[in-house]
Amino acid sequence: MLILYFISVLIHILVAAIWFGGSVLIVVLYQQESKTINAFSSDSSYHYSMIQAFRRLSWICFFLLFVTGLYNLFVRGYNWYDLFSSEFWVGYFGETLMIKLVLFVGVLASAIVNDYILKNLMAGKLHVKTEETIRLFDRSLFLIRANLVLGFCIIICAVMLVRGRPW
Repeated sequence: MLILYFISVLIHILVAAIWFGGSVLIVVLYQQESKTINAFSSDSSYHYSMIQAFRRLSWICFFLLFVTGLYNLFVRGYNWYDLFSSEFWVGYFGETLMIKLVLFVGVLASAIVNDYILKNLMAGKLHVKTEETIRLFDRSLFLIRANLVLGFCIIICAVMLVRGRPW
């Protein structure tokens, strides 16, 4: 059982690193695009294809993070009864886990909204500069930056779950 837990934790950390690192890359690509948004560059379609590929990968990452996170929680001695017990959410571990889960739901909600925005951007509007395209682009960039901040906060919560709160 210990080796499965080790593998699960390793997968959880690697997938989180892939998602977080990919999010940083996407912010950099968007930042580069925002500088050339007034005259769409020839690299726009390449950047957007990378963004689309990462979008698909991020949903796989979200699924793996959820599954391995649940498994890790159960191996640490918690069960379904604990998760539905109000006493579980009172201590530092429960409170920190709740914050982490709320942030994760925020990331998921933001990703869903951003996927809708990206779909509209990709629907033939990519090479046509309009007010709507620029507005969609700016909203998508904001959501990706927000996801990055939420992801960083999730990492902080993850460290606190394992190492305890610093205060």
